[in-house]
Amino acid sequence: MALTIYGLGNLGRDPETRVLDDGRSVTNISVCFNDRYTPAGGEVIESKIWVRFSIWGKSGEVVAQYFNAGSPIFVKSAKLLGDENGNPRIFTRTDGTQGTSYEGFLREWEFAGKNGGSTPETDTPAGTSTQDDEIPF
Repeated sequence: MALTIYGLGNLGRDPETRVLDDGRSVTNISVCFNDRYTPAGGEVIESKIWVRFSIWGKSGEVVAQYFNAGSPIFVKSAKLLGDENGNPRIFTRTDGTQGTSYEGFLREWEFAGKNGGSTPETDTPAGTSTQDDEIPF
């Protein structure tokens, strides 16, 4: 089961890129999405959701070049993956406690900070996409 998501978030750490044996590159990023709302007559409720994204090809290479921990990113289209029941992956931390991990493939994104929607180098729209045929599943 997959769910398409979008929203504004911030990278939690520097992007990590690796090149596979077949020459394709994949960049992994961890993005924090903040949610803040006030129910009628209630207190402000804040929560954070972390998602680990894989970005294939040139799009990922651009993210690795221009983003670092804390950088804002606008996720325009991402496929969120769950287990066979649509739930996040459950894992055990090193301290023995349980955790969950949302993971997916980032397809389209835009700069959301000082670059104003264009790459510093080319001054063209920064939103890039990954074609479905590049995603190995």
